[in-house]
Amino acid sequence: MSGGGAESDARGGAPAGSEAGSVAGLEAGLEVGSEAGSEVGPGPGFEVGAEVGVEVGSDADTDSGQDATATTPEAALAALRARMKTLQLATVGDDGTPHTGYTPHLFDGPDILIFVSQLAAHTRDLLARPQAAVMLIADESEARQIFARTRVSYACRATIVAPDDDAYETLLDAFQARHGKMIGLLRQLPDFVLFRLRPTSGQFVMGFGKAYRLSGDALDRFEHARSG
Repeated sequence: MSGGGAESDARGGAPAGSEAGSVAGLEAGLEVGSEAGSEVGPGPGFEVGAEVGVEVGSDADTDSGQDATATTPEAALAALRARMKTLQLATVGDDGTPHTGYTPHLFDGPDILIFVSQLAAHTRDLLARPQAAVMLIADESEARQIFARTRVSYACRATIVAPDDDAYETLLDAFQARHGKMIGLLRQLPDFVLFRLRPTSGQFVMGFGKAYRLSGDALDRFEHARSG
């Protein structure tokens, strides 16, 4: 996949066909724009170019909000999962309208647990169509380069963990241990549903030139994403 016009604009004079040069040029151009206080919005192809098209053949270091000690993608993803307590959730409504939201979550092995109210559109969507996309992303305040925030995204299938399931109370106890007394109040409300989201595919990005497709039964194998 190509980054369109954005990649060539950001090369900063790098020779044509130089993948490493395009990444370095993009990083340098963005740093200059950031320091100059430019607020000009990116073109339509920019995000694709930044995330995929320029993430080829480069190990250029970019401070994207990952743990400073995380020198491998495995360590960086583990650190991101450990410190982020909420995820961004995308679902689709009856009429095809997309809905986005966020919610606290809990990892149970490779699965992701969410405890959400039926008053929320995304909960009703999941009850009708058990598919979702989720993303964990480093906080903006942690990122020196706003275009390269560390993030992981998953496509998931959702199943309900029923109140009479043997694991239900144990899972909510673990939820409460991580997220505090509020869970103790919410678990008393009849409209809250515990979902298990099972990732079926994923992608992890820890900076420019550092995008990885996740594979394996537990999505714990990292394959460097390359265009073309």
